[in-house]
Amino acid sequence: MSRGKKLGILGGILLVAILALMLISQRTDQRENEEEGTEILTIPVEKITSVAWEYEGEDLRFVKHGDTWVCPGQESFPVDSSLLETMISQLESIRAYKEISGNDHLADYGLDPAVLTLTVSADRDYTIRFGNENDLDGQVYALWDGTVFLTDSSLRAQFSKRALELVQQEVIPALDTIQSVEIRREGEVLNLEYDDSGERTYSKEYVWLGSYGGSTVPLDSEETETFLSNVKTLRWTGTAAYPADSGELSEYGLQEPSAQINVRYRDEDGKTDDFSILIGSETDSGECYVMIPGSDRIYRTGASLREAAISTTVEDLMPRKILSVDWDSVKSMVVSLGGKDFSLSRNEGGDKIEDAQKGKQIWKNDDKKGTTDLTEALNALAAMQGEVRMAEASRQVLFSLTMERNTANYPQLILVIGEGEDGECIVSINDTQFWTVDRETADAVIDQFQKSLTQ
Repeated sequence: MSRGKKLGILGGILLVAILALMLISQRTDQRENEEEGTEILTIPVEKITSVAWEYEGEDLRFVKHGDTWVCPGQESFPVDSSLLETMISQLESIRAYKEISGNDHLADYGLDPAVLTLTVSADRDYTIRFGNENDLDGQVYALWDGTVFLTDSSLRAQFSKRALELVQQEVIPALDTIQSVEIRREGEVLNLEYDDSGERTYSKEYVWLGSYGGSTVPLDSEETETFLSNVKTLRWTGTAAYPADSGELSEYGLQEPSAQINVRYRDEDGKTDDFSILIGSETDSGECYVMIPGSDRIYRTGASLREAAISTTVEDLMPRKILSVDWDSVKSMVVSLGGKDFSLSRNEGGDKIEDAQKGKQIWKNDDKKGTTDLTEALNALAAMQGEVRMAEASRQVLFSLTMERNTANYPQLILVIGEGEDGECIVSINDTQFWTVDRETADAVIDQFQKSLTQ
């Protein structure tokens, strides 16, 4: 082969390679443009004076007055200006990820009629139509200045809002530090009060108090905090109605609320303030309707708040553990069982070091003129749990423990175990708190004291 032919072949190969590289580069640039998009429209958002859109049969229009937005003809409409500003900020740069040619059939893209039509006034008027979502990449079709293109779906989502979603929602205060809660429902009132002074209960373990049968009783802290978490985490999940007239109040169960919750709390500055909420009916989607008394707005929130408010009783919050006493506060006690009284007093300074280290409870026994190991008996008593119940007289007292304490509050505690009905026993403390326990549990405690005191 001659040298000229060889050069010709090499030149041809080189030309083909160059063309291939150009084609690859062109396709790469096209893919990158499709992935990153090209800016098809820039709107000077700082100059926007009005914004309007049509969505789900609603025509919305808002005009800027100073730093706030108003609804023309409905100036009293409480526009959430902050939310609207966030929505508008997304218009600064609109990108096209792909331009669609042959766009004679706009209906095929959901653009005639459009899913959403947006009109903005700034340095000029801009009208953008948004259509259907592309099934392949989740982008949406849009129409601007005669060009159909694919753009980010979040832009359509920003303005896919009805008037209620633009209502400025009222602020819920931080309710982390609740002092008291009053729940009014169907002619009854549930009162809960926080008091960690230790002056109103016999144990510092109890910091919540409840009104029960005309008395104030300690509540289980964990159960009460779980109940109050429904109040502390109150959040609006949406605005259900504005303005709320008598028709809406009746429709959403707020003409005659299921419950009213009145909360007294401390704000961030430590000042005491009050907050109230009315609870209406439950929605079909597992929420409930609520509103602030005197407000013109009805909201939705989680249905757990409604369930807790209408069904929780003081009995539900009272401790299942019957006795929570610091035995170091007890200076003497009298145990009555089997028709006999046993007098015991603290063995001050008389316990062996190894007994104290093992957490043993060694008490002076006045009848034996010696000491008695009550560790197992007191542990059994402290572990006893029951079901809270209304006061009911026992048919026969089986066991009683009278504790004299070195405390200013509740210097005397009297625990009584008596026979109840259906083989159960009734346990009471100071004749103000009552539990039922099964006979087997009660007998186990009584037998343990019998064993410790008579061995």
